[in-house]
Amino acid sequence: MLQELDAIAGDVQQVGAGALGVLRVGFTGSATYDLMPKAVREAERRLPGLSLNIRGEMLTPQLVAELLEHRLDVAILRPPVHSAEIAFEVISREPLVAVLPADSPLGNHEVLTLSQLAEAPFVGYPGDSSVAGAIMNACQAAGFRPHILQEAKETSTLLSLVAAGTGVALVPAAARAVVINGTIFREVADPPTVDLAIAWRADESSPLVANFIAMLRELGENKTVELTPLQGTHR
Repeated sequence: MLQELDAIAGDVQQVGAGALGVLRVGFTGSATYDLMPKAVREAERRLPGLSLNIRGEMLTPQLVAELLEHRLDVAILRPPVHSAEIAFEVISREPLVAVLPADSPLGNHEVLTLSQLAEAPFVGYPGDSSVAGAIMNACQAAGFRPHILQEAKETSTLLSLVAAGTGVALVPAAARAVVINGTIFREVADPPTVDLAIAWRADESSPLVANFIAMLRELGENKTVELTPLQGTHR
């Protein structure tokens, strides 16, 4: 009994220190292919008592809703976030790249301008996606409005539609990790960019959440090694 009590006391201490427990984490689109594997590996190394419940390929509005409904504890999403109850912190900025059907004549160019895509049909993310907004703004600044033939929430589905010849697409650079026969990627000159951010409930006080956020900061481009208190500020 004493040994069991000691074990329980040890578990309680680990929970209090944010080293033991279950964390529900949602990831947006292409972050599923890049940041998520890194985060899972690093969590296993640093926090062996942590059990991660991962959900990927979700758009920002759905991620925010699930945070507010306490179905997720942490989300990796694309700002903006339109809720005062959600705090977020940008950890990286990512350029968009063009993805084309493998037989597209545009594939003869190593680098494309957005204006070269003006006449091509597009496969895009849904209109409420942050990436879709960035693409629309960039294309309009280049003098055209993209003709979107089909939409897909999941980046993998979007790439499959491009491979089928439905159209071209602009996707975050991390999507290049997805190998689908029939697609080629090309850089874009002066590419539009999208931010990637950690998000959590502004009133969150869990040490487990704080430790996981600190780890994600280190994995992002804006590296911050020390663990800082959770705050409701947006950056």
